[in-house]
Amino acid sequence: MGFRDFPYTNYHDLNADWLLETMKKDAETTKALAEKVEDEITKIPGQITDEVTKLIDSGKLEEEIEKINVGLNYLNVLSNKKILIMGDSISDTNYASRYVSWVVPFMNMCKNINNCSVTNNSVSGNKTVDIFNRIKTITDLNSYNIIIFFVGTNDYGSQTKLDSMSSADSLTFNGAWNSLYNYVCETNPEADVYVISPLMRKIDFSTKTTPLLAYIRAIYNHCINYGWHFIDAYGKRPLLTLNNATMKKIYYEDGVLHPSTEFGKIFAPFIASYLITRHG
Repeated sequence: MGFRDFPYTNYHDLNADWLLETMKKDAETTKALAEKVEDEITKIPGQITDEVTKLIDSGKLEEEIEKINVGLNYLNVLSNKKILIMGDSISDTNYASRYVSWVVPFMNMCKNINNCSVTNNSVSGNKTVDIFNRIKTITDLNSYNIIIFFVGTNDYGSQTKLDSMSSADSLTFNGAWNSLYNYVCETNPEADVYVISPLMRKIDFSTKTTPLLAYIRAIYNHCINYGWHFIDAYGKRPLLTLNNATMKKIYYEDGVLHPSTEFGKIFAPFIASYLITRHG
C-alpha cells in the first residue's frame, strides 16, 4: 500500500475508517486462504489411501515400493562407479528395433548418479565362451568397479557341453566360466562381479537334452565358489511368464525368448536393487 492509495487530505490526516476497512478485508482474505490450504491438506491422507488402494488392486504396490527404495539408495551406492555389462541379445541395445533392451532404462537411471558411467559390451548370439574371448580385448578392464555378466541362454540353445565344475576347457560351459573367473581375478581382482541367470524361455524338450536349469544351477554354484553375486532372474524375475497369454503378450516381444520394452522398464530397477543390496 503506497501513499497514492491512501485517502488523505494531507500527511497528518488519518482516515481511520478506510484503514479499518482495508485491514478487515485483508484479514478475511487471509482467513479464506488458510481455510483453503487446511481443506487441501485434509484431503491428502484420503488421496494417498486411494492411490495405495489402486496399487494394491493392480498388484503393483510392491513394484512401486521397490522403485522408491531404489531411488533413495542407488544415488549414493553407485556414485563414482564405473559399470561394465557383458551379455547376449537380451542386453544388446543394437539387436532389434522392435523393442528396447533393459540396458537402456538402466543406463538412463545411472545418468542421474554423480560420476556413474555404464559401458554395454553385449553382443547378440554370445555364449559364455564368447564373453571370455571378448573380455580379453577390453584394455581398460581393470578400471571397472562393477562387472555384470548376463549370459547362458545361448549355451542352453546350442546345448554347450557342461563338463565338470573344475573344467579348464573354455569350449565347455563350466570351463568357460572358470576361464572367465581366472581372467577377471588376474586383471581386476577388486571388481564387484554380478552374474544374472538366464530368464525363463520357451523350452524345447524334443531336441534339448540338457535342461536350462542345469546351466543356471552351474552358474549358481560357480558364483558360490568365486564369491560373485548371483542374481536369480529365472526364479525371481518380475512378471515375465510364458504361462499366461496376456502376460506373455505384454512382456515377451517374440513370445519365446526376448523380453519386451515394457519388461525392460521393470527389469532395470530390479537389477539396480541388487547392485544396492548386494544380494541375489
